[in-house]
Amino acid sequence: MRARWQAFAIKATSWAPGQSNPAVLRERVTEAEAGCTKAKRSIERRRRAFLERMEGHPDDQTWAYENFVQPAEEIVAKWVELKTQLQETSFGLTDDEKRQIIQALAQGNSRELPIDTRGHFYRCRNGHPYVIGECGGAMQRSRCPECGETIGGGNHTLDASNSHATDFEALAGGLGVAANPWPWGRGV
Repeated sequence: MRARWQAFAIKATSWAPGQSNPAVLRERVTEAEAGCTKAKRSIERRRRAFLERMEGHPDDQTWAYENFVQPAEEIVAKWVELKTQLQETSFGLTDDEKRQIIQALAQGNSRELPIDTRGHFYRCRNGHPYVIGECGGAMQRSRCPECGETIGGGNHTLDASNSHATDFEALAGGLGVAANPWPWGRGV
């Protein structure tokens, strides 16, 4: 169990922040979740098997806890910690930080960047978030400041390699930001 966690920890942390593909990082978060689940199941299964063989004697239960369950639970905690680190570093922002961004943009409500409806948050090909102001429709192309990929689009049509940042849009909806009335912003 420890060896499996150590191998994954090396794999999961062998990337440079800002240079990784978010899809790969999301895959690693999923792997960490699976590793944690597998470790938890293993603990319970092995604990029960041990107690059945030892007929549940209290001294045996104490020994099993101290020598197996407790160290195994520490490994599970490491899986959880690694998963949390991956989520925080790979996606860059926590939900609370995303809410703060949405609230700041909605409160600013300036002519340059009004966020009074959903449908303004997008992601480049590599998953980096960006915002389109005014109506939220793509009217020009630019480069992602994180990775250099194309962002935006033209004539209210988003570049095919980009997508809505549904995580931001869902949080905006939860904060009471109105639905976007324009075709490119509907349904987000």
